[in-house]
Amino acid sequence: MIREMTVVKNTTSMAARKLTSADDKRTVAKISGTVAICMMAGTFLIIFLSDCSRILKTLFK
Repeated sequence: MIREMTVVKNTTSMAARKLTSADDKRTVAKISGTVAICMMAGTFLIIFLSDCSRILKTLFK
């Protein structure tokens, strides 16, 4: 009888909700996320391009 009443924790809806994120349909959230991603990508791109110019100067000297 106890085995019939046992619940597998990985199959509950609570366990599934812990592994998935909620969809946020607000426009402000989407815009601020896009702006943040663009700023981070821009920063890394500037660093990468400045390093590439130094490497190219060294190679073609």
